[in-house]
Amino acid sequence: MIKTPSLFVRRISAVGLVFLAIAVSYELVIAPIVFDYRAGVAQLEKDAALLRRYQKVALSVDEVEALSREVRKGQALSGVFLSESTDSLAAARLQTLLGQIVTAAGGDVRSLQGLPVVVRDGLSRIPMRLQFMSDIRGLSDLLYRIESSQPMIFVDQLQIRTRLERTSVRGDDLEVGQNFLIELVVSSYRLRGEE
Repeated sequence: MIKTPSLFVRRISAVGLVFLAIAVSYELVIAPIVFDYRAGVAQLEKDAALLRRYQKVALSVDEVEALSREVRKGQALSGVFLSESTDSLAAARLQTLLGQIVTAAGGDVRSLQGLPVVVRDGLSRIPMRLQFMSDIRGLSDLLYRIESSQPMIFVDQLQIRTRLERTSVRGDDLEVGQNFLIELVVSSYRLRGEE
């Protein structure tokens, strides 16, 4: 005959089974929910801190834009850039300026040709091809005038060609002439507005 446990032992066993069931359900159901909740709270705190930093940056955008406008205004007034309102007008001004510089340096303009404008980073690069006749002193003077001009003009390419000239009518005597055919590719820049 099997002896049945006493009532006290059965009650303690039942209470133990209830605690075991509660512990297992806690580990399987409640603990993962609590862990996910804590991880969510930690992530939410990180996101809130990041949002506060972004809000600070957003508030400083107005200050940065005002500073940028001030810098662009200073650049426009510096005389370094062509100040015309369009690229076509800037190219015309550059063409006139180059003609004046060549004439002042004692050269003879043969050709002055505008090249395609290149727009990049808020600037228009206005290139120009220039052919003229001059001696070496005129070329030196011209390069000095270009280098010191306002607005700034940059020499991108320089090509010098000599000419052979006859020194005698009857003979085949040839010598290098004093004037050179000079070809320059130059460029200047124009600040672009809100176009």
